[in-house]
Amino acid sequence: MPAGARTHYHARSTELFHVLDGTMWFTVAGTTTTIAAGGLVCVPPGTPHSFGAAADSTADLLAILTPGVDRFDYFRALGRVQSGREPFDRLLPEQDRYDVHFLPAPGPTAE
Repeated sequence: MPAGARTHYHARSTELFHVLDGTMWFTVAGTTTTIAAGGLVCVPPGTPHSFGAAADSTADLLAILTPGVDRFDYFRALGRVQSGREPFDRLLPEQDRYDVHFLPAPGPTAE
């Protein structure tokens, strides 16, 4: 899967995505779809999902969570993880606080 948000779910929040520009991929409950500018994706609570800009594309995205959760510190920490200044595991103790529950990354498959 291309770079983007790791698979996660929100126990209490519905998440709505509006693609403002470019093209995004979304995997929701195991089904991957490509959405162009103007498209909407709605993810109910408890539904595993991930997303990112489509290959060879950039995108602008508006994401809305309801009910809202104060996530400013989460996004600051996520920026540090993405830039390599902190390990991903640093986010795990805060999953309940920010209602972002990560699923285990898939491991290698045996052939």
